[in-house]
Amino acid sequence: MSEKLSFLVVDDEKMICEVLKETILMWYPDATIDTAEDGLEAFHKLSGHNYSMMVVDYKMPFFNGADLIQALRAKEGYNKELPIIMFSGFIPDVENLLSTFDKVFFLDKPMDLEKFQKYIRFSIASS
Repeated sequence: MSEKLSFLVVDDEKMICEVLKETILMWYPDATIDTAEDGLEAFHKLSGHNYSMMVVDYKMPFFNGADLIQALRAKEGYNKELPIIMFSGFIPDVENLLSTFDKVFFLDKPMDLEKFQKYIRFSIASS
């Protein structure tokens, strides 16, 4: 892929954002990675930037991960078809809610890093 990869990592826990950011940079050292602390902040960032992928937690204040994905898919623009990895301890409930959306992968907490890397590779290859 010749285009530089750009990720948005969304979690209300700064430490998790940093760990995910560092993990992605291990695999893709030239990637640009933005972070957001809640779904509302992420939605604003998505409105002004074309990302390669978003990694988002489900349970956050103001605008949870499911609300963010629903709003993103309903809005016209370059991030409407954005590949997304959602992680949460509530995956069975979230998976039923969002099963109608394409390009959304789900990971349980604690996150399986091997699966996380596979989902990223698959998403980037199919974009």
